[in-house]
Amino acid sequence: MIARAIGTTTRFASLETAAQPHPKPMSYNGPDNTNPPEWVPARLFERLFGGGFVAPGEGGSSIPACACAAASSTPCWPTATGSRRGWAGWTAPASTSTSRASAPWSTAWPPWRPTRPTGGLRAAGGAPEELPADAEGRYPSAPCPRLVGELVVMALACDQTRVFTHVFTDPVNNMLFPGASAGHHQLTHDEPGDQPEVAAIMQHVVAEYAWFVQALRAVPEGGETLLDHCVLLGTTDVALARTHSLEDYPILLAGSACGALKPGLHYRSPGDESASKVMLSLLRAMDLRVAEWGVDTARVTDGLSAIEA
Repeated sequence: MIARAIGTTTRFASLETAAQPHPKPMSYNGPDNTNPPEWVPARLFERLFGGGFVAPGEGGSSIPACACAAASSTPCWPTATGSRRGWAGWTAPASTSTSRASAPWSTAWPPWRPTRPTGGLRAAGGAPEELPADAEGRYPSAPCPRLVGELVVMALACDQTRVFTHVFTDPVNNMLFPGASAGHHQLTHDEPGDQPEVAAIMQHVVAEYAWFVQALRAVPEGGETLLDHCVLLGTTDVALARTHSLEDYPILLAGSACGALKPGLHYRSPGDESASKVMLSLLRAMDLRVAEWGVDTARVTDGLSAIEA
């Protein structure tokens, strides 16, 4: 819905990406009509910066000067060969989406064309599928999700899109995380006690969500940042995986959507409020004049006023 409203002036109405190989789509155009996510950095690069990309100042392009150099700690893209940085994100399994409102562009940063990630990716194999840590303990070496994340940040910074959805891991996935003794889903049900391995996985992926927030914050736009002009939603499909409970459903928001949302707030519902209220507030923060969101028992007509500025 957001892409249809604010994605008409950008090269891509929306981008769909993922951290895990062969993910299930989380972005829908309608019933049984999905947008398959891209998880291979080289393919994503070709789509974003291949033959159809026109750099600022080339060919009469009106694309703003990219502030992309600030979004990466290196002046060019690391290859996808061997042990490289990877970005995950959020709670697991999880998806995230962001929309950016119209905002002034910084002209202080020169255009910067990245180099294409090269090399092959580790073939998927085994059950559960393993995502190994690299030499510095960062995860994974394939499919290089932090490379995917940096490409998404660059696409936003260059105003090639203003909406994206990212899948970290599929629901009920059994991904084998670094240092874990079994797949994630198996651990959520079988690990005894306070489940320290499950907790370590959750801490890891939330830290990767924080990494993406910092990447958005590193891109200047006018006197503010790309993060100031976005709202980034990170969430999961369950609250307590051991019981599949939806009580205290966890949602993380970053960015204020150009001041439409309150930052620095921890809100805990005093009752049985629907999480759909958050989605309705986000739609309205993007200036969509919609009366309702959700279906059946998840249908709401009011947003979550506590987060609205």
